[in-house]
Amino acid sequence: MGKTALLYFVRFLIGAGVALVASNAIARVTHLRWEHVPNHSYLQVADGFRDSENAVDVVFFGTSATRNSVVPELISAQLSGALGRSVECWNLAMPNATPEVFSRLAATVFREDRPQLLILEAVPMLWDANRRTHTPTEVFWRWFADLPDLIRYASQLNGRKLREALRGLDWGVEALWIRSGVLMQGELTGSHPTGPFGGVYELDQLGIPVPVDQLLSNTSHQREKDRVSMFRTSPQWREELHNIAATCKANGVTLILLHQPMYNELLPLFEPGAYADYMAWMTTAATEEGVELIVLQDAWPMEDELDFRDFIHYSPRGAASFSARLAEEILLPRLGAQ
Repeated sequence: MGKTALLYFVRFLIGAGVALVASNAIARVTHLRWEHVPNHSYLQVADGFRDSENAVDVVFFGTSATRNSVVPELISAQLSGALGRSVECWNLAMPNATPEVFSRLAATVFREDRPQLLILEAVPMLWDANRRTHTPTEVFWRWFADLPDLIRYASQLNGRKLREALRGLDWGVEALWIRSGVLMQGELTGSHPTGPFGGVYELDQLGIPVPVDQLLSNTSHQREKDRVSMFRTSPQWREELHNIAATCKANGVTLILLHQPMYNELLPLFEPGAYADYMAWMTTAATEEGVELIVLQDAWPMEDELDFRDFIHYSPRGAASFSARLAEEILLPRLGAQ
């Protein structure tokens, strides 16, 4: 290990220790939990799922695309009414997550027949090989990292990754500011509160269209083109998909790969053939693992300017309509048959 890598490693250990030990201890002593920090509230949801003893019918894994499109409370209410029993649904999607995160999460929190169904995001964003080394560090180190992981990743650290690793400290500082009254909850830049079961939108927000003029700007188009133009698949992510499928099989969980509708103008921004290559890759993987792949891109058309808030995320109206249809047409037949 070179001198520079060793320096990064030492700095990382110090930062990670402060972020993941000291600030977490302060939070526990002051009864301050993740719900006080909206930017990291998806971790609170993962904690809640892990600690809950309830039977769980449906869990969703994915990036922020799933986090913004699935309303677990709405799905639970709709399925409960149709099945005549209580149904519990959790949205454990995480912004910028990678398959590695969900492989480890499933192995950590799944147990026999809990949940009944796992719906795993199959849109290309989760499976982009260019994000192989971009594991969201505050998720990875908060939940999964141990000393062998620290050692294994030390040689890969650089300035950018070090800054990402130290982001775990953000939530502690923000939380203390909020608790002290210096910073109000709504003042956090980019804050995105999450409900108890992982829903982003309040139920009284649903159905409200959010037209966004920036979708038509050249800046947004260029940003999204930069995001997807170099897309390619990854053997590592194929291995993680196998691990997720194996965990599901071992626990009696039915795994379903779900490709939800994306914003229509996003598809032309992929390099020629990249999206078709991805679909062939995902279809082959689903077949080899013996799991169901549901592709809704063309089957469930959505209105771009009303159902999306940007190129990736659904508006409250889009989330409401997608969740209701998902409950009725995808989940209800599969839960009713069990």
